[in-house]
Amino acid sequence: MPPAATGHTKPTTWTDATPIGGYYNWESGRKVRGTKVKAGIAINSARRQNVTKDRALLLAIDRRIDDGNLNTGNFRLGAGNDPFYIIEP
Repeated sequence: MPPAATGHTKPTTWTDATPIGGYYNWESGRKVRGTKVKAGIAINSARRQNVTKDRALLLAIDRRIDDGNLNTGNFRLGAGNDPFYIIEP
């Protein structure tokens, strides 16, 4: 479970499916494609909610919030090509 962030997220953010399928997962001390990060948020498939594998959609998201490259920047593809957002490298 992520650290408390009163006023920043709805209580259901961590239990409801994301707009692109799957669920948000707080990650710390995890390696993302060989790079260890202190904090991040993964979106993983679970409970019959599969996260999208639509590369065009994921690239569009990356272009909007990051550098437009799913292998660099803060928004990347992690294990199983699931989206991962690096909060603190």
